[in-house]
Amino acid sequence: MVMTSVSERPVTEPAGTMGAVAWLGSVRRERDWLRESWDELAALAQELDLDPQQMRMLELRWIAETRHYDALWRRQRMRNDVLGVVTIVAGLAAPVLVAVDAPDWALALAGFVVAASTALLGFFRFGERWRHQRKTAMLLKAEGVRFLELRSPYAAHGSHRSAFPHFVDRLEGINEAQSEEYLALWSLRAPGGQRDDQLPEG
Repeated sequence: MVMTSVSERPVTEPAGTMGAVAWLGSVRRERDWLRESWDELAALAQELDLDPQQMRMLELRWIAETRHYDALWRRQRMRNDVLGVVTIVAGLAAPVLVAVDAPDWALALAGFVVAASTALLGFFRFGERWRHQRKTAMLLKAEGVRFLELRSPYAAHGSHRSAFPHFVDRLEGINEAQSEEYLALWSLRAPGGQRDDQLPEG
């Protein structure tokens, strides 16, 4: 079976205002590529020798869930990068405002924007969150591709139908491991008294 390979798209980091404009274009291209890639994988999945219940579970437990994580980490990366660009631009604007003898309120506003965006980045930890969620999405997608191609550890089963329970078990293992890592990440800055089950997913 010919399969679209699982490759990690380049993760771009904006550098200044012009870099942000180019970055937005790359985000759109990446989003279009992602949609086409998932459409191809979903079409291939429809050709598998699974019974209707297994096919439904495949759609819910692999395709829908992995696409959810794909969208989630990209959303978190967008927030992280937008706040990063705002911090850079406002920080660079401050000495310029001083040089041109701008009103005190303008300098204060620039300082407030830098402080606010920096605080938001530190509190919500968008950078760490999108990297963790991206890792989860890539692990789930790679596992699904191995299952579609009946590569190790599924080759010994001989068919997708007989390998399906093993596939679901491995998906569960990935989800459980990543959930534990995510809770550990948040526990580093969770306020006192906040339980793990109160931590946000996104």
